[in-house]
Amino acid sequence: TIYAACAGEVVATANKCTHVDYGKECEHYSTYGNYIKVKHADGTYARYGHLKKDSLKVKKGDKVKKGQAIATMGSSGYSTGKTYFYHFC
Repeated sequence: TIYAACAGEVVATANKCTHVDYGKECEHYSTYGNYIKVKHADGTYARYGHLKKDSLKVKKGDKVKKGQAIATMGSSGYSTGKTYFYHFC
């Protein structure tokens, strides 16, 4: 499970990427595959990428709290395996 590192608003998502193909772009022309982009109150952004297909628990416009479950780790888009994300508030 992937948890929001900081509170913020979801400003973009992709959730239907089915492939892992080095260099091939997916939904929204992103090499991140399935992803969530969150804008924080201080104007910074966090992008959670390479998520499992259809695992997103949030959508554009949703407010998220620090520590909230938002998706499941995966390997979509331009990746070579499961990835782990760090972002500090």
